[in-house]
Amino acid sequence: MAHLVKIGNSQGIRIPKPLIEQANLQGKELNLQLVEGGLLIAPVLKPREDWAESIEKTMLKQGTEKIYPEWLDSELTSNDGFEGRFMKSIGIRFGLHGFVTFQQNRG
Repeated sequence: MAHLVKIGNSQGIRIPKPLIEQANLQGKELNLQLVEGGLLIAPVLKPREDWAESIEKTMLKQGTEKIYPEWLDSELTSNDGFEGRFMKSIGIRFGLHGFVTFQQNRG
């Protein structure tokens, strides 16, 4: 059970360690929100905070994708052009109503 404790002119909340660990609150900045009948305590969410580190770990583990220089130089002003030629070159065809069919290239 958590308890209020006096800290100077303020009060703090003493939360048992197992509860902090279960809620993954250790070392985190917290948001406090009044809700009907109580107080909600939740960690501050920082979207994309660790994405760079996660991407780096994934790249080290799985390697990087092959870069197609033709894509880097192609204009992205329409659906025509390199994308269409590339799709056809690997055997992808767009049929009626946008359905995709795969064809094996012969040569």
